[in-house]
Amino acid sequence: MISLLTTFTALAENWLNHGGDLNNRRYASKETKISPKTVSKLSLEWEFYAGKDISATPSIFNGTLYFPSWNGQIYTVNASAGSLVWKKNIRNLTGLSPKPGLVADVNWTVSRATPTIVVDHDLLIIGVYGPAFVVAVRRSTGELVWSTQLDQNPAAVITMSGTYYKGSFYVGTSSLEEELSIEECCRFRGSFCKLDVESGEILWKTFTLPYNNGKTGAYAGAAIWGSSPSIDIHRNHEAGPGSIGGGGTWGAATDEKMIYTNIVNSAGKNFTLKPSNKTTTSGGWVAMDARNGEIQWSIADPSNGLAFGPVTLANGVLFAGSTHGKGPIYAMNAQTGKVLRSYNTGGTVYGGMSVSNGCIYIGNGYTVIIKQAAQNWPNHGGDLYNRRYANKEKKISPETVSKLHLKWKFYAGGDISVTPAIFNDTIYFPSWNGNLYAVKASDGSLVWKKNLQKLTGFNNTGFVLNVNSTVSRSTPTIAGDLLLVGLFGPAVVIAVKKSNGNLVWSTRLDDHARGFITMSGTYYKGAFYVGTSSIEEGLSVELCCTFRGSLAKLDAKTGRILWQTYMLPDNFGKTGEYAGAAIWGSSPSIDSVRNNVYIATGNLYSAPLHIQQCQEEENNQTAPTSPDKCIEPENHSNSILALDLDTGKIKWYKQLGGYDVWFGACNWHLNPNCPPRPSPDADFAEAPMMLSIYVNRVKYDIVVAVQKSGFAWALDRDNGSLVWSMEAGPGGLGGGAMWGAATDEKRIYTNIANSQHKNFTLKPSKNTTIAGGWVAMDAKNGNLLWSTANPSNATAPGPVTVANGVLFAGSTYRQGPVYTLNAKTGKIMWSYDTGATIYGGGSVSNGCIYMGTGYKVTVGFVNPNYTSGASVFAFCVS
Repeated sequence: MISLLTTFTALAENWLNHGGDLNNRRYASKETKISPKTVSKLSLEWEFYAGKDISATPSIFNGTLYFPSWNGQIYTVNASAGSLVWKKNIRNLTGLSPKPGLVADVNWTVSRATPTIVVDHDLLIIGVYGPAFVVAVRRSTGELVWSTQLDQNPAAVITMSGTYYKGSFYVGTSSLEEELSIEECCRFRGSFCKLDVESGEILWKTFTLPYNNGKTGAYAGAAIWGSSPSIDIHRNHEAGPGSIGGGGTWGAATDEKMIYTNIVNSAGKNFTLKPSNKTTTSGGWVAMDARNGEIQWSIADPSNGLAFGPVTLANGVLFAGSTHGKGPIYAMNAQTGKVLRSYNTGGTVYGGMSVSNGCIYIGNGYTVIIKQAAQNWPNHGGDLYNRRYANKEKKISPETVSKLHLKWKFYAGGDISVTPAIFNDTIYFPSWNGNLYAVKASDGSLVWKKNLQKLTGFNNTGFVLNVNSTVSRSTPTIAGDLLLVGLFGPAVVIAVKKSNGNLVWSTRLDDHARGFITMSGTYYKGAFYVGTSSIEEGLSVELCCTFRGSLAKLDAKTGRILWQTYMLPDNFGKTGEYAGAAIWGSSPSIDSVRNNVYIATGNLYSAPLHIQQCQEEENNQTAPTSPDKCIEPENHSNSILALDLDTGKIKWYKQLGGYDVWFGACNWHLNPNCPPRPSPDADFAEAPMMLSIYVNRVKYDIVVAVQKSGFAWALDRDNGSLVWSMEAGPGGLGGGAMWGAATDEKRIYTNIANSQHKNFTLKPSKNTTIAGGWVAMDAKNGNLLWSTANPSNATAPGPVTVANGVLFAGSTYRQGPVYTLNAKTGKIMWSYDTGATIYGGGSVSNGCIYMGTGYKVTVGFVNPNYTSGASVFAFCVS
């Protein structure tokens, strides 16, 4: 809806584009009737109903308004009466179709930018919000004159309102490529173009980044997307869109005395309303001295909304709108910031106002969103890099985390120890009761559930304590329209339809009776990468062991094994040879530039006699940073490895921890047939995380994994050489680190389970605990930044999750507390008792964290401190 608020008739002022004039000032310099003294007389003159949201600043020329709507129409309306002059459907007019799926609930061709008036021609120039076309129509009739494509990238769009000057049109290109999947992103390069207004011919085009050959992994981005270019006729310059930083979007304004800007405050941070000491977590508006930038006043949005819309200035009055549902617009004294007049339009105000002839014109409504702007969580690691990092999260922050509250609780009926997967408002997770669930993320309602034993026909192995059905214990992996799930016995991967849970295929990766899948795999370019593990460590000395861990690549559509690489030499099913090296925690990380997949492995279950004899002679103490003579090149236990994505060939490996033969029957070494000590059981219970660090302005691409020994390792992605290592905390049979660290590329965050309740020094302090806890290290060098003890004095084996400066973690304490920690300081900011042991991790999306409870199965069954649970909890910021 377009609304007109008016005082009384005055001399007309044209508003030629988003910025209003050649200087992009958003300043109605000719306005004389609107003023701080008269603004209280503003009244609603008319409303024009367009049928859908309007978020562009209307352009004005000689008593006529021009604006697009998100319904795909361009409108021309009489400014004095609000009557329709003409309207055109952009798709019908141009024949253009958008790339499907980029904008939620918009499946038609639209424009979102203010049309540009060509003052000395009967033309109106319009940017299309995908594909990246600029079109010119007759201003008088809407008839198409020409159309020109500025970028062929399928995600490219025009969001800028261009500027006309002396026969030419200047405009930038932008894209929605940021919202694509990791596999697709990113190739787009922003550009700035000059077009001939009569023909649409591109006269020149300048890119903002070096050429990338259309390949990912090179420079991409640098879109030119907001406001309007400003033209300097004296210097013969076309400047890019001026935007005041610190949260300002879509356009500041100036009268050359002061600079006025909105502050969106989309993350809800503490916003100090300088020069006062007052604060708000809403958006607001700020005025600065144009000479030196000194802040003159700041005002919070009175409706406690966000302030996305650009500001507009007219004769001492600043106009602005709010995203609050009632759609308030405000008129403020430009000198003091005092609100002089307000009016509720009835719908969110996301756009800006144009001013002419004693009137302001404003559209309302903004229900459209960019698809996938919310965080998807496609596997245990959360992304291709296994970072457990909600990098798109904006709502949760250290400032807002105290507002977390229980939104819903879904009762599954059995323990849930996985990190739920998330895709487009649906979460997916298995329970230890043998069911696989799909649940609506917004309200916790059931979408579908499947019993894995009935679905697959595989019977319970009988090897898992307190489990009487076929189960999965790993996070499902999102793979297009499929969900890929590993079974916790037998070692089978299944694919089900994401929409209904129906079985598509099943593939067995290992015939070993005690072979299982505990890893949550990673999907990349049509393939699924996942490791195999086992519970053979539970056998007697006489029977143990023959299992060998492996990494497999499967065709995601068919389940066909494309390659499978084992971590140990073939033992031909015989005991007394190499066995173990399971690949069991977290998710493999994918390096598309090097064509690598990175994994980490577990300990040996058994070793050949000559290796045991070597250990007897050397008496190695498995110092993690020292070479071990008893480690042969083909022994890839307790190792980090890089494998070729296409062939599975091992490109490099790094064995970390030395001799380590462990299985349950020899934990206390009471049987004379047990292998020689030491046997620390120092698995890698997680795959490496991929990240890049900068040291003295030099970029290093690394992988980082934290071991059950408590040691963190950073290796060079090119060759596996050691970059840094750090002892984060004490190791133990159950960790040390377990199930998954996290990184925001500034810091490495890990749990320290401290399963054996050793003295744990909370470095860099000298405080100690015998509980578990959480640790942060500098990603550049591993230096310990903070360590925080579990306040419930219990162990902490669950993986951590980081989101926008907040670290999430859980405790095995029987009341099941969830904690949020300040990622910078380690200070606990919020907690909630779920009522049952937390052994799994949380996934984060759109202001919410999802976490399951309960672990009275496997080793948890015999732990008197663990409790069973039955629910997934959704905690969201209000």
